[in-house]
Amino acid sequence: MTKPFLTRANGAPVADNLNILTAGRRGPALLQDIWLLEKLAHFDREVIPERRMHAKGSGAYGTFTVTHDITRYTKARLFAEIGKRTPVFLRFSTVAGERGAADAERDIRGFAVKFYTEEGNWDIVGNNTPIFFFRDPLRFPDLNHAVKRDPRTGMRNAGNNWDFWTLLPEALHQVTIVMSDRGIPRSYRHMHGFGSHTFSMINAAHERVWVKFHFRSRQGIENLTDAEAEAAIGKDRETHQRDLFDSIEAGNFPRWTLAIQVMTESQAASHRHDPFDLTKVWPQGDHPLIEVGVLELNRNPENVFAEVEQAAFSPANIVPGIGFSPDRMLQARLFSYGDAQRYRLGVNFSQIPVNAPKCPFHSYHRDGAMRTDGNLGATPSYAPNSGGEWAGHPNAGEPPLPLEGMAAHWDHRTAEDHWEQPGNLFRLMGPLQRQALFENTARSIAGAAPHIQRRHIENCSIADPAYGAGVAAAIAHTAMSAMESEKAMTMGKAIITGASSGIGAVYAERLARRGYDLVVVARDHGRLAALAERLMTEHGVAVTPLAADLTSDGDRKRVLTMLREDDGLTLLVNCAGIAPKAPLFESEPGGLDSMLHLNVDVLHSLAVTAAQAFAKRRRGAIINIASVVALMPERFNASYCASKAFVLAFTQAISAELKPYGVQVQAVLPGFTRTELFERAGVDIAAIPPEMIMEAGDMVDAALVGFDRGEVVTIPSLADIQLWSDLENARLGLAPYLSLKQPAVRYTV
Repeated sequence: MTKPFLTRANGAPVADNLNILTAGRRGPALLQDIWLLEKLAHFDREVIPERRMHAKGSGAYGTFTVTHDITRYTKARLFAEIGKRTPVFLRFSTVAGERGAADAERDIRGFAVKFYTEEGNWDIVGNNTPIFFFRDPLRFPDLNHAVKRDPRTGMRNAGNNWDFWTLLPEALHQVTIVMSDRGIPRSYRHMHGFGSHTFSMINAAHERVWVKFHFRSRQGIENLTDAEAEAAIGKDRETHQRDLFDSIEAGNFPRWTLAIQVMTESQAASHRHDPFDLTKVWPQGDHPLIEVGVLELNRNPENVFAEVEQAAFSPANIVPGIGFSPDRMLQARLFSYGDAQRYRLGVNFSQIPVNAPKCPFHSYHRDGAMRTDGNLGATPSYAPNSGGEWAGHPNAGEPPLPLEGMAAHWDHRTAEDHWEQPGNLFRLMGPLQRQALFENTARSIAGAAPHIQRRHIENCSIADPAYGAGVAAAIAHTAMSAMESEKAMTMGKAIITGASSGIGAVYAERLARRGYDLVVVARDHGRLAALAERLMTEHGVAVTPLAADLTSDGDRKRVLTMLREDDGLTLLVNCAGIAPKAPLFESEPGGLDSMLHLNVDVLHSLAVTAAQAFAKRRRGAIINIASVVALMPERFNASYCASKAFVLAFTQAISAELKPYGVQVQAVLPGFTRTELFERAGVDIAAIPPEMIMEAGDMVDAALVGFDRGEVVTIPSLADIQLWSDLENARLGLAPYLSLKQPAVRYTV
């Protein structure tokens, strides 16, 4: 049998597909080589616009089979009887990546199903998450711009992404899911799908209920860690597409159970949240899943471009018995998706075989590019017409929906709780899931600016304090890990006073863990030596024990000389200090003088020397341990309170002075902290309410989070940062009135 010849687009055979037509062996090409012109012209136009979102996709055909009766909710014929089968096409996708993106990136996955029903095509254009980042469709183009490539650099920009997300508190629920274990499914087969929006179902009695659609993977849920995904991408960028294709080719057909949640109109009217809010789920305890049927994928496409790339989905594609809802995002998508397909594929995209309905198609639409169905022949192209062609079907409509309210640009964010559901989701996670959430977030947000990281931590903290604390610690740890290879240059060496016990010893351990080499200073040489040996063994850092009494001029000069001359020093932690043993009027004057000398004079001389040295090197940091008594001087020994108030004021002043030199300064204000200080001061710690006493490790961990955030003042037990902000704003607000020519009127006589 003779093989067919290669032809041109007009069907005529091609004479030569190996050599162009030229004027002689060495002459130029001739314009009359029509095959060359056709081949190049077609090549120039092969690529169609890619989807703005969901560009990288995979797809397969299959069937949906009804297993449970839901005709009490809907008259849609595809659900008419148990056992009824409907052909389907399902397209999976990543969301942010371009057509050539890797499948195993951390991202939402698209889950779009086209049911070829006897009443027309019904599309569920969903994702693998039940919610979305926001409820207002005005934000959708902005999301696209934030997660796509930066217009200046042409590269992905974590700062843009996280800046956008963190400025929308309602996005935290979706961000929590994306940053959790489920942010990278192992394959498309091992993830759920969701319609996400609230839709309606209408039954034969013309009664409406609100519904949400769930596709539950029968393969189970399996996910990849960041490390596993990175390794997979290094070997194969099409991991998910290959897995889906190979599974179906091998006869291992993936399945999902379709279920619905149902809410009556009266339940919706009294629901505690807006039931049409795309950023929230319906609790399954209140609205349990009702099984409907099974979706099975059992046939791969013959041509990816024709069937996957040209597949067009729109939530506007519904059938009688399925309807819409007041979900604002859904309403915007009803237009935007069809409009995007008309731009991408042309106005007649529904005639492309993968998009064409299997039932008869009757329409007054006419003409347009690539019309291939005969343009409906001689039938009238207008309505009404005398032939009575193609009247509307009254049974396809929805019941009336009562609406009320003033037309305005309502700020819906002010009336909704953005924090409860992400907090609930966090609290449902086990310890390992939480840790994965923390670490995934820290790696993702590492490229964002510190103020964006702080904003996200604050959002997480409102949802659950443990969520915020975990993310903050992970961000700090990730930052330290990233600098580990540059430890000598970046971390350098820390000198810690009062390091033999208590807060100072904890700082030594935490900083060693971060990779700092240490100089630990205290009077107790035995304790210092033991501490140094342990830290060197456990953390592999260099630790120099320096036994010194800082109230002694000679010992203090040794430390000051080291601060001035050791260029490797990058951090001073002023922990050395003592507390009084009695109220002011019961204290020995000499004891108070000694306390003030150590708490004020010694700290001041060390900090000033360090500041001068660090400013010359244009790098370094100083941490001064003050106390909350600086803010409550009426309640404690006056001299001790004054010494700590000095530390606070001195730190705030020197921080402003050193900022232009790249030197960071922090004051830490602990409350009651469990250390040996109480025993030395003769105070019975058991007499203090236990809820007021913080463990030294917890205090230092919190203080270092504040340090990583760049805080000038850190109060480890203060949950509401707004209280401190209000105090500072009020203090600074006095400035214009503190030095004026005339006395205040209230002091005039």
